[in-house]
Amino acid sequence: MKGTTAPRTAATAPRVREARPTPADRPAPSYVVPALERGLMLLGQFDRQTPQLTPPELARRLQLPRATVFRLL
Repeated sequence: MKGTTAPRTAATAPRVREARPTPADRPAPSYVVPALERGLMLLGQFDRQTPQLTPPELARRLQLPRATVFRLL
């Protein structure tokens, strides 16, 4: 039979690629790594005006126990 086509099923239908989510579409991560967060806060204390800080100064600025600052360093 010419001109007739079989109905398309899921197996014969062409595949359509779904768009991948962009970074803006992705939800924010629901987890936090406390040690990494503290380490980044520690590194953020250094700048051109204060290239050197002692551990006690860092502890005071970050309001963390000295032992925690020493461990992070």
